[in-house]
Amino acid sequence: IITYSEYLFLVNALTKPRSGIDIAFRMIDTDSSGNIDFKEFLALRKMISSKETKSKEDDEGDDELKSTLVAHLFSYKTNREVNKEDFFRFFENLQKEVLELEISFKFLIKRI
Repeated sequence: IITYSEYLFLVNALTKPRSGIDIAFRMIDTDSSGNIDFKEFLALRKMISSKETKSKEDDEGDDELKSTLVAHLFSYKTNREVNKEDFFRFFENLQKEVLELEISFKFLIKRI
């Protein structure tokens, strides 16, 4: 399960070429270290999700770690960093999987 802000981020990233993903990486990497840490990722998530109320954010606590996207990028470890190559690989694999699912679905529809 992913959060609504992560959904918006993924939908946007899936429709972008590699140059767009590079821009997204640089936007998230606020300290220009060449890596995205967990705090930078959470800052992006909070920025995207402007609909969350303050009280909901206070109640989230460990829920920040329960996201599928966090699991893939950070392995539920808040001290792990994601480098640019891993970030690109994640999105390339995600784009490939979505395309494979779309093709499989189209073939399934044709059979019915």
